[in-house]
Amino acid sequence: MVPSAADAEPPGGKRSGVVAVLVVLVIAAAAASWYFVYRPAHPGAPAAVARPAVVAPVGDLLLPIFDRLGDTLALTIRAYNDRAKLYDGRQLDCGGLARGLAALETEWTVYNVRGKSKVGVLDAGRAGRDRALYAGVDSVERHFDRSGCARL
Repeated sequence: MVPSAADAEPPGGKRSGVVAVLVVLVIAAAAASWYFVYRPAHPGAPAAVARPAVVAPVGDLLLPIFDRLGDTLALTIRAYNDRAKLYDGRQLDCGGLARGLAALETEWTVYNVRGKSKVGVLDAGRAGRDRALYAGVDSVERHFDRSGCARL
């Protein structure tokens, strides 16, 4: 039997079907990879615009802390002056006066390290208060030196 021309397959017929299926699979794989990998998460959502945050200057945040430290130092100066009156009236010994000075020195250090050094330039009111506190601390130091008591 001789095959007739109608029964004969066209040249590359089976091969062209396989190639067509492979092309469809490659296109489907490319579309799937774009969909799952490269597609934006929310294609319809507008891009978020970052607005600059309004931040208060650091000095403004530290001023209330600085003011409280100044209040504490002023109270410590007054407390030492009360002790000094008792000492001058011979109602308090050198140990009590020295403890008052030690408390003052601690508060003075805290005021300068945690407050004044971090605030920066002071306004006129705070600068005046700072000078008054400095004068108070200096007065306490001079009084203690005149007392002849030993430091703790």
